[in-house]
Amino acid sequence: MVVDFDCSNPIFGQTINPHDHKRTPGGSSGGESALIASGGSVFGIGSDIGGSIRVPAAFCGICGFKPTENRLSSKGIRVSVPGQKIASAAVGPMARDVDSLALCMRALLCEDMFQLDPSVPPIPFNDEVFSSSKPLRIGYYESDDFWIPNASMKRAVMETKQLLENAGHTLVPFKPLRTQTALNELVIRGISSDDGCTLKERLKGDIIDPTLKDLLFVNTTSKILKKILYFLLKPFSPRISETLKYLDGVKSVHELWKLHAARQIQNTGFKKQIKTVRFPDFCSK
Repeated sequence: MVVDFDCSNPIFGQTINPHDHKRTPGGSSGGESALIASGGSVFGIGSDIGGSIRVPAAFCGICGFKPTENRLSSKGIRVSVPGQKIASAAVGPMARDVDSLALCMRALLCEDMFQLDPSVPPIPFNDEVFSSSKPLRIGYYESDDFWIPNASMKRAVMETKQLLENAGHTLVPFKPLRTQTALNELVIRGISSDDGCTLKERLKGDIIDPTLKDLLFVNTTSKILKKILYFLLKPFSPRISETLKYLDGVKSVHELWKLHAARQIQNTGFKKQIKTVRFPDFCSK
């Protein structure tokens, strides 16, 4: 299953959570998380754009790590929409504990991987940094003002913050830049740049899993109908209405290049935020 927080496919059907068979293991890397949580595997590999490692790890009570994009090689891994560069997936490990995640990263970040995939920066695992007891500066936020967390989510963030502070670390509050703009104007518009042609081509003649029907519907609906739905839904559901607006994608190569430039500006701004959290004295000069 891709682009979904559930886990299902037409061959094996619905994947279930090993802790509660009435619940989902999350997705899209839900099969791996369910296998690890049930003791069927020591560790595995998932891919993540907007939570596809982190969500199933949380749902199944295991650990997952989304590294920086291209930190681990994605060679040989099939993606749902090959060619689009606006929202690229990161490959990362999943395991039952943090030590196993570290072991996996240590094993993979080696000369063999750097030789097999020259596009991966040849930076080995830094044991000195990992083993250091030096206190860290860690950024956190309760809400990005777009996705509204429920009470239990906020509580989990604040409890983790307190535990980290008790361990001697410094926690710095921050707000991610322009989340709504990044999601709609960049990610949704970018993934829809080809008007859904790649997705439709890959699914043509295949059995459509029920969890993909909504995604297929928005990619096969005419632009005129999308515009009508946009205006009809705007007074009642402005967020869904705005998403429909950007599902039109781009109208020319010129617009696509401008979109790529806007993505770079967004990335640069976020990196600057991270540097401000880590090196406040340097960034204030």
